[in-house]
Amino acid sequence: MITTEQKTGLIDSYMQRPRGLDDVPILKAIKTDLIKLATKGTSKASEQDNKLYNEAMGVYRQFLKSRNSHLDMKGKKAIQYSHAMRGIISYIRGFQQQNGKESGDQYVLAGLRFMFANWDRLNTWHQNRLALPDIYDKIEEIIPMIKNGHDKRTQTTSTIEQRQAELEQKRQARADQGH
Repeated sequence: MITTEQKTGLIDSYMQRPRGLDDVPILKAIKTDLIKLATKGTSKASEQDNKLYNEAMGVYRQFLKSRNSHLDMKGKKAIQYSHAMRGIISYIRGFQQQNGKESGDQYVLAGLRFMFANWDRLNTWHQNRLALPDIYDKIEEIIPMIKNGHDKRTQTTSTIEQRQAELEQKRQARADQGH
């Protein structure tokens, strides 16, 4: 019988061969699932991870419902969505830890709810990407946009406009002093 390590090694070598763009995320998800299955046992942590995942998917379904969209998770998409949600959970947990905030399950769910509740803070392009794999791919852009209320281009434009206004005020002050 082939071991889990041998299976993951085969998946790694297969991923390095040129394939369609859809194959690599699926293979990564399969590899992750294999490793989890091999180490799963009946641990309390795995049960808690599954509970968090299920609750997070519920939050996502509610979000889609509020956007008059639906969830189509069949076949390959189910694996991609599962991998994406687990990645989003991990990112939110890491983001909260990095910022010195609580990172327990309830805080991760609260972060996820906050993200979806403030989805309108994103630019139009990001707002239209509702599929979990798309959200996961752009999560490093999405979180700061939601946190700041606008994207970096808007922030840069605002900074430039603010700087121009300050320079104009200084010019006006000099002109007033000179006359």
